[in-house]
Amino acid sequence: MRSWLQLIQQNQLIEIEANNVSILQQNEATILERYRKGLGSLEDLDTARSSTQSAHATLAQYKESYQQVLRSLNSTLGGKTVTATPMTTFPEVLTPLAALPQQDLARRPDLR
Repeated sequence: MRSWLQLIQQNQLIEIEANNVSILQQNEATILERYRKGLGSLEDLDTARSSTQSAHATLAQYKESYQQVLRSLNSTLGGKTVTATPMTTFPEVLTPLAALPQQDLARRPDLR
């Protein structure tokens, strides 16, 4: 179960970081255009490129972690191949009975 939840978490991290990379690439293109027009500095362009490359590295790291968790899940399942995550969100968990208010528990005839 833990591996399956980690698989979902890694998938969500990959989606978030992929969106971040696309935004940083758009920012880099905008800064490059501003630099070509003489409105920006070379330091701004260098910072944007560094941020984009860092985000690419983080994305690659998340993809590698996803593959590691997937391999772990496959070995836990006895060699069965898990090709895709069955769900992309965490399952909803019901509130346990221990968390019910005391007044509700006091009304139950089986607990009196």
